[in-house]
Amino acid sequence: MKKSVIVVDLDGTLSKSNTFHAFIRYILKKSFKSLDWLWFFKILFWSGFRAFKLISHKRWKFQILKDCTGKKIDVEAFLYHIHKTINKFILEEIKNYQVSILATAAPELYAISLAKKYHFTHYSATVFNQKYTFFTENKQLAKFNNVKQLLANIQNETIDLLITDHIDDKELISDAQKSWLINPDELLKRYVNNHNLIKNVKYIYLK
Repeated sequence: MKKSVIVVDLDGTLSKSNTFHAFIRYILKKSFKSLDWLWFFKILFWSGFRAFKLISHKRWKFQILKDCTGKKIDVEAFLYHIHKTINKFILEEIKNYQVSILATAAPELYAISLAKKYHFTHYSATVFNQKYTFFTENKQLAKFNNVKQLLANIQNETIDLLITDHIDDKELISDAQKSWLINPDELLKRYVNNHNLIKNVKYIYLK
């Protein structure tokens, strides 16, 4: 029997902030306080390269996660730190669905615990691989395919409600029965109009 399904994006949607940026600030402070200078300067080094667009976002994320390998990171403390950024109305909405999927480009390093903390039944996040060649961010088409595979695994095909804020989720928006788009920009609204999706979409503007 089909179960009702909600899919929720993380950054800019469930959380008002970019959680990966918040995570980097968190581990930067942690490395400084623990006097782990090598880790501290590696974070600064790769983040500096990214700030000047000398490396891609994918390479930046890979290097940050690689340098976290073997480190003792209090994920629960990090989640407590970002709790104030969580949109509570979305947490209330997921209670209305039998299957709730947190679908995010954020790393599994903290996304798994975050999904558990906020009572999602499933998650889809970026899996770290030690080899950059095989490292893929869980976004855009990869995210869509991973969500659809997850649904196939539980013998469900339909997304009843998608909540997101970004054009990167255009495949999911087109596939979902309904979408709530948080603070949509002009590019996202143009996509909705050009693909005749307006009847399936609700715009939600938050401060």
